[in-house]
Amino acid sequence: MGSSEDIAEPLLPRSERDLEASGADAEVGLHAVEVPPSLTSFPTGHQIAGELGRQWSLALPVLITVFLQVLLTTLTSIFAGHIGEEALATASLGTSVYGATGFWLLSGLAGAVDTLAGQAFGAKQYRKLGEIVQRALLLNTVACIPIGVLWWNSERVLLALGQEADIAASTARFLVGLFPGLLGSAWRVPLVRYLAAQRLVQPVAGCAAIAVVVHLIANYVLAFQLGYGLAGISYAFSVTQVFYLALLLGYILCSKVRETTWTSWSWRATFSGLGLHLSLAIPSMVMVCLEMWSYELSLFLAGLLPNPKVQLSTVNIALNLMMLAFTFGSGWSVAISVRVSNELGANCPERARLAAIASLTMALLSGATVSLILFLSRNVIGRLFTDSKAIIDLTAQLVPILCVAAAADTVQFTMAGVLRGSGKQKIGAVCNLFSYYVVGIPAMVILAFHYELGAKGLWLGLTLALLSCLSVYSLLASRLDWEAEASKAKARLGVSSKDAQEQLA
Repeated sequence: MGSSEDIAEPLLPRSERDLEASGADAEVGLHAVEVPPSLTSFPTGHQIAGELGRQWSLALPVLITVFLQVLLTTLTSIFAGHIGEEALATASLGTSVYGATGFWLLSGLAGAVDTLAGQAFGAKQYRKLGEIVQRALLLNTVACIPIGVLWWNSERVLLALGQEADIAASTARFLVGLFPGLLGSAWRVPLVRYLAAQRLVQPVAGCAAIAVVVHLIANYVLAFQLGYGLAGISYAFSVTQVFYLALLLGYILCSKVRETTWTSWSWRATFSGLGLHLSLAIPSMVMVCLEMWSYELSLFLAGLLPNPKVQLSTVNIALNLMMLAFTFGSGWSVAISVRVSNELGANCPERARLAAIASLTMALLSGATVSLILFLSRNVIGRLFTDSKAIIDLTAQLVPILCVAAAADTVQFTMAGVLRGSGKQKIGAVCNLFSYYVVGIPAMVILAFHYELGAKGLWLGLTLALLSCLSVYSLLASRLDWEAEASKAKARLGVSSKDAQEQLA
C-alpha cells in the first residue's frame, strides 16, 4: 500500500484520490512549470521564488497559529501584571515551570510526528499517519502522569531550590490550575502536527483564533468579574486549552481527512511501531527541552538576583517578547519541516535541498524584520505588561540584546526544521547540549552574578548560545547527503523489525 502506482488505480477510494489531488498532485503541477533543481548546483532565482511560494502557503497560517498560541501565554502575563507585581512574578514563575516540566516536554515528544508523518504523506502512505499520531497521543498521555505528581509537590521543590516562600506557595497553586490545560495540550500538539504533515494548516489557524477570543473572555470573567484573581487566570488558561483541543477534534471528526488517514484506533498498530517512534521522539524531546530549559533557567536565576521581583518580571517580559518574535522562525520551521519530509518521502532529494535553501533566504529576512520592530518599539514595550517604572526601564535596556537574539533564533529555528524533516533529531540534541550548556549557561551565570550585569547578563549568555547553535545547525544542514536521506526515509516507512531500526541508526 502507498506506492504511486496504487494511487492511480481506479479501485482506490474516492476520498483518497481527493486527498491526493489536493496535496501531492497540486505539487506536481507546480513542479511541472519549472526547471528541475539539481543536487550539485545552486538553485536559480526562479526556482527559489517558486519554492518560497509553496512554503509561504504553509508558513503564513502556521505563523498566525504560533503567534496566537504564544499570545495565550503573553496575555496570561499581561492580565497577571495588572493584578500586581507579586501576581506577575507568580505567573512568570508558574508559566516557566509549565513550560520547563510540561509543555516543552510534550511538544518535544511529538516531534517524531514531524518526521514520520511528513515522510509518510510524501510517500502517499496515508493510513500510516493515523498510526503515527496514535503513538504520539499515547506517549504524551503517559508523560502527563509524572508531570502531575511533580506539580502537586511543586511548593516543596521550589522552596528547596531557593525561591521565596510566598512566591513558591502561590506558584504551586497556580500550577494546579494549569494542569487541565496541560492535558489538553498533550493531545492538541500531536494533532496539530498530524494536520500540518498533510498541509492542512488553515483550519488550525482558525481554531487558534477562536481560542484567543475565548481566552480573553475567560480571563476577564474569572479573574476580575468573579473575583478569582490569579487563580482565575490559571483556570482561564486551562479552559482555553481544553476548548482549543475540542475545536481541533471537532474538525478532524467532521472533515474527510480522517477517512483516508485515521479510520479507527488500533492498539496493535500503535505498539508495533513504538520502537521506531521512540527513537525519534526521545531525541526530539531532548533537542527541544535542552533549548527551552535554558530559557526557563534564566527565570530561575533572575529570582536569585537582587530585587528578584523586578528582575524576574523583566526577564519574563523578555521571554514573552522572544516567544512572539520566534513565531516568524517557527512558521518557516514548520513549513520547511513539512516540505523536506514530504519531498524526502516522495524520493525527491533535489527538491528537499531546494526547500532548505529557500527557507534560509526567508529566515534571514524575517530575522532582520523582527529585530527592527523590537528596536523601534523598545521604549513602549514594558508598558504593555506593567505600570512599574523599574520594570519598564530595565526592559528598555534589554531590547538591544533581544534584537540580536531574535535574529539568531529565527534563523536557527528554521535550520532546526530542516534537521527535523530529515530525521536528524539526535544530532540536533547534541548541538543544543553543547550550545546551551557548555557555552550559554556558564556565560549567563558569570555575566549576571560575577560581573553583576543582572538580567542583561542572563540575556547576553542566551544570545551567545543562540549564535553557537545557529553556526552548528547551519553547518550540519549544509553537509546533508540528500540522496542518502531520501533512502532512509523510504526505509523508515517500511521499518518494523529491530534489524531495520539498527540499519537506520
